[in-house]
Amino acid sequence: MIKKGIIKGFNPADYTATVQIVGSLSVWLQAVPVSHAIPPSEMLAGRTCAVLFLDESNPNDAIVFAVVASTPILLRNTAWELIETKTLTAAASTIDFTNIPTDFNAFRMTIFCQRTYPGVLSIALRFNDDSGHNYDIREILASGSTVTTTTFMSYGYAVVATVDSTHFAPSVVWIQNLEAGTEKDYISIAGVGANQFRHLSGRWNNTTDKITKISLLALILYLNTGSKVILEGTRQ
Repeated sequence: MIKKGIIKGFNPADYTATVQIVGSLSVWLQAVPVSHAIPPSEMLAGRTCAVLFLDESNPNDAIVFAVVASTPILLRNTAWELIETKTLTAAASTIDFTNIPTDFNAFRMTIFCQRTYPGVLSIALRFNDDSGHNYDIREILASGSTVTTTTFMSYGYAVVATVDSTHFAPSVVWIQNLEAGTEKDYISIAGVGANQFRHLSGRWNNTTDKITKISLLALILYLNTGSKVILEGTRQ
């Protein structure tokens, strides 16, 4: 028999927990063994857990075998699987990832891009071909001793990096895709050549669909030959 519980305490020395079974406000189980597959860092008071009773007639014969973590999915040590890698063999204005299965709950994009334009310009994402003013963006840009912060509201794309024509500047983007009915948040950490650093966070204000297409945009002119993007996803 499996019951839902709430962790009230954890003893890492003997790997046991104090657990309140949901529905039993006054009854707490003491010294319940905890599966060693659960890291101690996850055994925090107040978290929901699953308790397996090996003998229904003996409430002391139980084990905590799962914990519902509250850590955001984008920050967990989770299993990423490769969806697709794309490398441009000719300059192009976009790199598209299409027909993405809807059971991915988050994405990670690793970007190595160079521009044909000689100056420094942003590159951006669109989701599901949405070009409406449905993206909110906040950024920190640092270069040497100068730090600037900017907020863009109701944009037609999600800015994720800044690149030029002389560097294949790296950036990594984490995108939340938990479910339809929620807005989709993303975080980007980017290098901008010449010792600059750019951190962006944003939101796609779509609450109808899960992400099934991601497009990387040059915005002005093209991404150069050799530009490469790796898209991974997790179902956890």
